[in-house]
Amino acid sequence: MYPDIYRYIADMSHIDLLQRNHVRMNKALQTEWDECDTSLPYKKPADLLILASIIEKETAQLQERSKVA
Repeated sequence: MYPDIYRYIADMSHIDLLQRNHVRMNKALQTEWDECDTSLPYKKPADLLILASIIEKETAQLQERSKVA
């Protein structure tokens, strides 16, 4: 799921909401993947997402993220 505030329309099904956020996440991840430094050891976009999630979880301070990475 894309990390965001989830907006929905009245009578929208939970499946529609999940699908919309899944598509948004995939688009955002693909954009980052396309701009990713090719010398980094990631083999697929999911690798990049996993590492980003770990870094985000390890620190709440934006300025510390580069040190954690």
